[in-house]
Amino acid sequence: MSQSKHDAELGQRVHQFLLEQNLESNINFDIVNIDNADKISTAWTSLLLSLGFPSSAVDSQANRLTDFYLNDRFSGLNYDNFPRITPLPNSQNYKEPLIARNIEFISTCEHHLVPINGIANIAYCPQGSIVGLNKLNLVLDFFAKRPQLQETLTRQVLHVLKFVLKTDDVAIVIKAKHNCMSLECVDNSTEHLTFEFSGIFATDVSYKNLLLSNF
Repeated sequence: MSQSKHDAELGQRVHQFLLEQNLESNINFDIVNIDNADKISTAWTSLLLSLGFPSSAVDSQANRLTDFYLNDRFSGLNYDNFPRITPLPNSQNYKEPLIARNIEFISTCEHHLVPINGIANIAYCPQGSIVGLNKLNLVLDFFAKRPQLQETLTRQVLHVLKFVLKTDDVAIVIKAKHNCMSLECVDNSTEHLTFEFSGIFATDVSYKNLLLSNF
């Protein structure tokens, strides 16, 4: 039997860690689950009717929106969806940075509920174990799939990777465009840069430059 790509038990430990570090999103996680799908669909129905959508189409639209947000766009609110991360022995005793560059992601502005389109560079220096580089992408994707602030996303990804990878040597740089700016008639060529460096990435300029060089 194939192993699940999700790890609910690790997800709950990550959730508790973020709560303890005061880094968790300002969301009532107790009510964000598939059991509330009917309640969410009813709320969508009420909203769509209030906006003047034809009643004949509202039920199917509400169901599609509920499925889209619960199972895709906001799936990062459910820690049962946290990615499975299986450490492997660092048999070669590799100590230099492992870097994932130009990771594309889409998140959602928590103020306006419109897309944030960004790219990220993420790196870590392994200690006793390593993980596949795609795991860095998956952790970013998990936290991007919820209402977010770019600053919060940056900090959550870095600190969770430190927690999961058991190393202080972690770094992340995010560059993103916020579509709420164009909707408010502001020039959306503006790109917002956030970053956080820990361990050797915070103290060694050459290591920092590995992450910042293509930004």
